[in-house]
Amino acid sequence: MLVNCSVLGTVTIFSIPLSDKITIKNDEYITKSLTFDILKKYIWERENNILKYLTNDASKLDLWRVDVEEVVDVLTEDDIIQKLGGKKMSPHFLFRNHFNDQLSEGKIHIIIQPLPPTTEIPTKRRRIDNWVEYTAKDGLVDLPPILSTMLACEKFRPAPRNEFEKLLKDLQIGQNIMLPSLGQEPKNYGEDYQGRSFLITEQMIEIWNMLASDSDRSIKRVLSGPVGVGKSYLALFLAAKAFAEGWLLLYVSDANELVKPDDAKIAKEICMRFLALNRDILTKNHFYQMMSLLSRSEENEEKVYQTVASNIMDDLLKQLKEKTLIVIDEHKILFEPDPPIPHKQIRLNPLMHLNAWNQERKGCRVVVTGTAHAKFEQVYLKDGMTNWIIFVSPLSSVIFNKLLSMNNVLSSTKIIRDKVTEITNRVPRELMKLSNGLNDNCGNSKNIDTSKIINFLIQFEQDRNLDFFNVAQNYYTHHLNLTQRYSTRHALASMFLPRKEGDIDRDRKGFDHWFVDLGLVYRIKFRGRVQHHPLCPAAKNALLQLYKSIPLPQHKSMCVKDGNMTGIEFEDVLF
Repeated sequence: MLVNCSVLGTVTIFSIPLSDKITIKNDEYITKSLTFDILKKYIWERENNILKYLTNDASKLDLWRVDVEEVVDVLTEDDIIQKLGGKKMSPHFLFRNHFNDQLSEGKIHIIIQPLPPTTEIPTKRRRIDNWVEYTAKDGLVDLPPILSTMLACEKFRPAPRNEFEKLLKDLQIGQNIMLPSLGQEPKNYGEDYQGRSFLITEQMIEIWNMLASDSDRSIKRVLSGPVGVGKSYLALFLAAKAFAEGWLLLYVSDANELVKPDDAKIAKEICMRFLALNRDILTKNHFYQMMSLLSRSEENEEKVYQTVASNIMDDLLKQLKEKTLIVIDEHKILFEPDPPIPHKQIRLNPLMHLNAWNQERKGCRVVVTGTAHAKFEQVYLKDGMTNWIIFVSPLSSVIFNKLLSMNNVLSSTKIIRDKVTEITNRVPRELMKLSNGLNDNCGNSKNIDTSKIINFLIQFEQDRNLDFFNVAQNYYTHHLNLTQRYSTRHALASMFLPRKEGDIDRDRKGFDHWFVDLGLVYRIKFRGRVQHHPLCPAAKNALLQLYKSIPLPQHKSMCVKDGNMTGIEFEDVLF
């Protein structure tokens, strides 16, 4: 038979096989006469790699008899009794008197409880292991010194939570706010002409409402789009809202900070950010969960980081009821090397295989974002996971006009505003590049020369067209084989030519993930299908130039010669 065991206060579950006899250190015991004292020693020996962090003495484990499908929010003896109907097994009890030969399949049968650390006299304990008292939200708790030091550290500490609560309450689309510091910021945040002004977009409100709603499963989302459309601002907003709502939160503004040579350094980065963001709402139970499997005699700080980080990722951020959020920006960094970083660092594996965030953990919310995501999507998001992708595209006209109005020169006259809107296609990055170029070439004078600015805008568009064409041509010339070049030509035709009902062949052709990640196109979902659109007019012209430079495939040339073409092929050749 298999006895399923769960370790109290953790998500650790394992099965212990029992046959007619068991062996402990070369001594055989008949299962029929098995006591719970012997069973503890048998379990401790078989699962020593797990239980050694709890104690080095099997007799200091308590075993509880239960018969439940799952163990959720159970941290104390009272929880075991009241929530699970558990009964503590005295060491001399016979196993056979409390468990039938046929145990319930798929259920948990035994809860393993280490002796609670609070059973010792606090002053004596601190003399022995040097743990220190810390005031959690609901009372005092003893912590390893390194955790106490992290909690006192100013690095990554956000502005007071009540500032976020007041500011982010009842937000309206198009509202312009000054977001307090969350302790971390996206790259280049606040460096452009709008400074630290933060515009609330339609997509911010839409995605937050989805995350905040109750769900019967965990929610994972991948924010995907070319560089400069506002993914990082969107990620920052979601993290700030979760912070304001008092959710347990892990926000990493730059995943490059997780690219470390060893696991302990990665674990430290996770601990520092999580503790800084949640220090004022962490309860004693949160800390007990965080320190689960951590021995009080552990003096190695790296081991402390690793254990605590594991409990944060595997337990605290995977709640059944309480909503939690993890936001990883610049997620692409983890997948640039070959093999990707999560292949080498197992701790980051859940950021590669998002289904590791268990569906049944209904409170869990995960958001990752990064520019080079088409590759990640095609390789790691399978079957229904593609529904987790949210495409981030150019701003709406309402939001873009508000952003544009912050620049006195570019919004000075209707002719200038219209031209700026046309050449940027409402892409924030293009607007910022244009603004920086304008300052370099025309200055920021109050005496606005409209004709001079229009000439600059025309030149800017031509320069951007050349930039985009060089990127596209280099990719096409140096990175594609003959078959891939044909597929790219076909995908370009599919993007530029109107789609008609029945154009199945064209609809099924698309760019490979390398091309999408060049940043020349953005994607939207329309009537259940993914469509590609040029990022802006300069990108469109560059892609048209590339298309015109690509020779017809040989089989289409033959069709032209023989006068034997389908409607789609005829349109393609004429185009």
